[in-house]
Amino acid sequence: MQPFLSHLAASADPTAELRIAHRKGRFGQQVAGGAEAYAWQLGFSHVSTGPAAAILSDELPEDWVLITAGTFEEDTETVTRARCLAHPPRVTCAVAAGVREFREAVESPDGTFGIAQWSPESGQPALLASEREFLDAYHATAGELPGYPAAQAAATAVLAVHCARQAGRTDRELPWPAVAALDTSTLFGAFKIDQATGAQVSHRTVLIRWAGEEPIAIQTQAEATQPTTLKAG
Repeated sequence: MQPFLSHLAASADPTAELRIAHRKGRFGQQVAGGAEAYAWQLGFSHVSTGPAAAILSDELPEDWVLITAGTFEEDTETVTRARCLAHPPRVTCAVAAGVREFREAVESPDGTFGIAQWSPESGQPALLASEREFLDAYHATAGELPGYPAAQAAATAVLAVHCARQAGRTDRELPWPAVAALDTSTLFGAFKIDQATGAQVSHRTVLIRWAGEEPIAIQTQAEATQPTTLKAG
């Protein structure tokens, strides 16, 4: 949620009420917790976090912002319910709005912000297969643009092939040193992991905003100044 909150802080009054809704799952709670911490860091003064049922009450101000984090179905349900309130949110950002299927699940997605793991036409260098090669191959097979889960899967395969070649074998343990040494970019974006925990520490999410029936990527100020590296080890 960092790119959305940064965009919001740069374009709106941070005194506006920010409500962050999640469901029971661990993923939604982690996203909500991280969003709340970052919102306080940015200077937002009215932040509420909790289950969607508690967050979406009719006792809301006329000007408020909604963030929702859950499964795709939970997010679309929360967005739909919020729109029916006496005072619907002025701005909404949902994890689910980061995928193209959002337009089939929510009536008139126009104006909704989403968080995607990837957006086409990033233009950054890529290890092995380029983004353009992937887009052309995917379109030739599926007849449409891919969503970020497809790009994520393709990038995983690219990294696996590269590291297997570096190791010279495909045994599960042997490619690990090659993986741990990577500081690079794939067609999915930047890639680097923490060698001790295996956590991804370099990849950045993409802020998108729906314009009619199409999601459009929005570059935040932080992204505009972020350097790109391409090293294989």
